[in-house]
Amino acid sequence: MKLKYNSPVVLTYFFASALALALSYVIPEATYIKIFSVYEASFADPMAYVRLFMHILGYFKDYTAFISTMLMLLVIGPPLEEKYGSKSIVLAILFTAVTVGLYQMLFVDTPLSGAAVIMFMMIVLASNAGASTGHIPLSLILVILLFVAEGYIDIVINDSATPFSRILGAVCGVLMAIYFTRRQKKQAARK
Repeated sequence: MKLKYNSPVVLTYFFASALALALSYVIPEATYIKIFSVYEASFADPMAYVRLFMHILGYFKDYTAFISTMLMLLVIGPPLEEKYGSKSIVLAILFTAVTVGLYQMLFVDTPLSGAAVIMFMMIVLASNAGASTGHIPLSLILVILLFVAEGYIDIVINDSATPFSRILGAVCGVLMAIYFTRRQKKQAARK
């Protein structure tokens, strides 16, 4: 039996995040944050543009957050990649990374890193995939409710801005779902 690299975008994203996590144990925290976190910065700083994309890979010495996020991503991502295609998933990931990164740079004074925004985008995108058959899976609704509850607790107890970034990730998922649905309808109309 052979191993199959069945979801190239999601698996590559997983391995890149795992590498970033491993790097967090060997490079100084300040250097790590300058590469794998997005935060308020001048647009004259060339690294600001790198961070717009790289922040979705970062987990500074936080393997528990990495594992829980990646477990969800590895469950949700491959079926999405199969349904929408690898190029579409790359587009959705990059769109979400830049959108959330710009929000973080312009409006939030704390660094952000990790794949939670990508995972939340994929959760919403997955619910759209189920909705196309006329049904929304209850399990996805429960996942969204748990994330909202976690975000509320984070806002109230920790005074954190992170939940707003997750919500923005979900909004990106809605926008990508609309875009993919329209594109599929146009392609079907051409046939």
